[in-house]
Amino acid sequence: MEYPNGELEGQSPKVVVLEIGTNNVDEKHYPTRHTAGQLAGGIEAIVHLLREKLPTTKIIVLRCFPGCYGGPNPTSHRAILERASDLVSRLADDKNVFYCDVNHVFLNLDGSINHDRMPDWLHPSPAGAKAWAQAMEPLLSQLMGDSSLDTEIPGNTAIVP
Repeated sequence: MEYPNGELEGQSPKVVVLEIGTNNVDEKHYPTRHTAGQLAGGIEAIVHLLREKLPTTKIIVLRCFPGCYGGPNPTSHRAILERASDLVSRLADDKNVFYCDVNHVFLNLDGSINHDRMPDWLHPSPAGAKAWAQAMEPLLSQLMGDSSLDTEIPGNTAIVP
């Protein structure tokens, strides 16, 4: 894959966070609903391109968010995202590519989507985005070579690690 406008040329970020997937299995708004294998293959191709173009950059591949259309309970949409995520988790070598699963912040204990964290069952609310950032922050701080700046302690550490 080549970018015709050189989007990655002259870039040298310490870390890239790759959060991708939901639109690839959205048959409501897009003409193609990709399979888990197709989605995983696309994510793998992007990771390989980033490694080629940004060889010193660390890459965090996020597990596909659990969002879906039409309600809080798992659907075929979510099953495809889960399977694709399982497939791409093997890309992590914990040297250059890291896999990060923050989905627990969006889910209730029964596996349904937390309405306060994803009010439309798909996109994080401000509280969901904050929880997402807090869940990623330890790994991101480590890869950036910084100490954690998150001093806020979660309310229930038995549920939120």
